[in-house]
Amino acid sequence: MPLNYVIDRKGKVVTAFYGANKDKGLEALEEALEGGSSKPAGVAGTVLGPDASALVGAFVRLHPARQRDVDREKLNTRTDSGGRYEILDVPSGSYDLVVQLVGDVSYVAPVGRLRLRPGRVLDYPIRLPDTRLGGTITRADTGAPLGSRAVSISARR
Repeated sequence: MPLNYVIDRKGKVVTAFYGANKDKGLEALEEALEGGSSKPAGVAGTVLGPDASALVGAFVRLHPARQRDVDREKLNTRTDSGGRYEILDVPSGSYDLVVQLVGDVSYVAPVGRLRLRPGRVLDYPIRLPDTRLGGTITRADTGAPLGSRAVSISARR
């Protein structure tokens, strides 16, 4: 396994990691080139449902892609009466954006990972897909309908 070092402009080792992980290397390199900038970053946008209506009160959260010292309270917000959200004054870096509706499942934004740059607010509108399921429950052996039944579906990574 290769051992990679990323060294900043001052000759300080910023990070080291094993393996040929291109994404991790690029992220570490960008951070080194930014010089560990302390300028905060942010993300803002509107959360829309499958029918393009604004989702009011949706919970929006950023998850740091790497383990870091971050005030987790700053990484959470709720959408306002127009479906808008803002998460500002967070350290620059890579984050996963998650939207959760009260009493519903969590949706991970389609892009998955956002790169927040120092001193910039990324405009990131989110449109959630239609996730309803429909159909008839049948017996596996005969294919005969089973009538009304409660169904539970879970997804695992």
